[in-house]
Amino acid sequence: TVSAGICKEFATYVTTGVNDFVLYTIYGLGFWFGAYLIRWGRNSVSEVITVFFSALTASYAIGQLSPCLSTFLEGAGAAGKIFAVIDRLPPMDSITKPEGAVTDPAHEPIKIAGGEPVMDGPKPIGLSLPKDKFQQSITFKDVAFSYPPRQEDKLFTKLNLS
Repeated sequence: TVSAGICKEFATYVTTGVNDFVLYTIYGLGFWFGAYLIRWGRNSVSEVITVFFSALTASYAIGQLSPCLSTFLEGAGAAGKIFAVIDRLPPMDSITKPEGAVTDPAHEPIKIAGGEPVMDGPKPIGLSLPKDKFQQSITFKDVAFSYPPRQEDKLFTKLNLS
């Protein structure tokens, strides 16, 4: 969605900004403190340059966290979408058996006195057929399917199963 894309881009730019801030802060502090040490004779130029490049290498290592953090945030956003799909209620009632429908007795709900039916085992899914309409065979002829958001991309066309 648009809001998820905006959040992702915001997180990417914030982590990049923090990375650059840390990097340039370390540069500035390194040069400032190095000049102080050289001016007052506490260290030589070679020692200050060694420490500066060590700090530079460390700042690059910290900067390598930025892509990992944005990927982690992207995964956290995707997890929210997955949990929303898991938690949603399906539009079809797959527990209540229509009158005259045929179901497997192993999947029948157990009735508890004064309560709702409780399933023992897997929930029945799909459609049930009345006994008088079932002819012991099902045939699919010239079936085409595509998802509503991308109707131009057909998953299959003229599918025949018998």
